[in-house]
Amino acid sequence: INAIKLNGLETFKSKYKISPLFEKIAKSNIDFSYYSNKEVYPFIHYGKNKAAILNSLPKDFYDYRKDVNYNDTFFSNYYYYNTFLRNVFNNLSLKFHDEHSKEDVFDWNSICYNLDRLHLIDSLVTNTTIKDELLYNYTIGYLTKSQNIENNDAILKSYLDKSENEKGKIMMHRINQSLKNLKEGSKLPKITVLDYNNNEFDINSIFKNPTVICFWTQSYYDHFNDSHKKIKELMVKYPEIDFISINIDDYPIDKPKTILLNHGYSIENEYKFKYPKDAMEMLAIYPLTKTIVVDKNKKIVTNNTNIFSIHFEEELLGLLNK
Repeated sequence: INAIKLNGLETFKSKYKISPLFEKIAKSNIDFSYYSNKEVYPFIHYGKNKAAILNSLPKDFYDYRKDVNYNDTFFSNYYYYNTFLRNVFNNLSLKFHDEHSKEDVFDWNSICYNLDRLHLIDSLVTNTTIKDELLYNYTIGYLTKSQNIENNDAILKSYLDKSENEKGKIMMHRINQSLKNLKEGSKLPKITVLDYNNNEFDINSIFKNPTVICFWTQSYYDHFNDSHKKIKELMVKYPEIDFISINIDDYPIDKPKTILLNHGYSIENEYKFKYPKDAMEMLAIYPLTKTIVVDKNKKIVTNNTNIFSIHFEEELLGLLNK
C-alpha cells in the first residue's frame, strides 16, 4: 500500500511541476500514515498478550523511528503527524512498561502503563506545544474512563508535574473534580436543559425511569446520525428504559430542532443545554461518545459508558435488575 502511494507521488511529479513545500507535505502524508499503520499493528492483532506480539516482530520493523523527529514544529498541528505520535507512544510505552510489569495480560487502563506513557512523553518530547498536547490528550482520556479516584489523582499529579500549559492544568483540575462529583450513587449536578418548546428543566427532574443520557453536536454528523439510529433500536428492545439525547451546541434552539426534524427524528426526549460550556465541564463530556446511565432513583449507575460498546446491553440488563 505504501509503495502504491509513493509510486503515485512519483507519477504526479513526472507530470506536474511541484514546489518543495508540496512534496514535503505529500511525502509526509504518506509516511505518517504508513508509520501509524505499523504502530497500531500489535494492538489490533488478535491476542491479548500485546507485549509478546510486539517482541515477535522483526528487529527492523520499526527502523523508521530513528529518523522521526518527535519535536517537529512544522507538523505540530498536522493530523497525520499527531496520529502517528499517539500511536508510537502507545507502542514505546508498552515496551517500556513490559520491562517491569508483572501483569500477565496487557490492560489499557493499567495505572502503571499510563504513568509510563506520560513519563516517556516527558523524556522524549522537548517542544512544549507538542508535549502538552500529548500529555493533555492521554490524561483526559484516562480520567474520563477510570472510576478509581486514587489512580486518577496519581495520573493528574503526573500530568501537572510535566505540563507547562497553565490553562490546561486549570482545566484538568476542574475536570477531575467534576468526575469526582459524578461518582456512582450520586445525582447529576444542577444543570438547566431546554426542550424544543423552549421549556426549562433541571436535568434531574426529567428522569422518570431508568435513563440513558447521550450527547450530540452537529459538528460530528456521523455520530449524530449513528447514535440516534442506535437509540431507536434500543428503545424498541428496552421499553422500560428512557433514552435521552442532549445537544451540546451553543446555538439558538431552532437550529438543533431543525436538524432533528429534517432527519425524521422525534423531538420527544430531546433536549439542549441552556449553558453548554458550563454543562460540558460539569459532566466532563469527553469523548462525545460518552453516555451516562442513571437508575429509577435518579442515581448515577455509570458516568462513562458507550452505547456502541459490545457490553452496553449487558449494562442495560443490569440496570433493569437493580
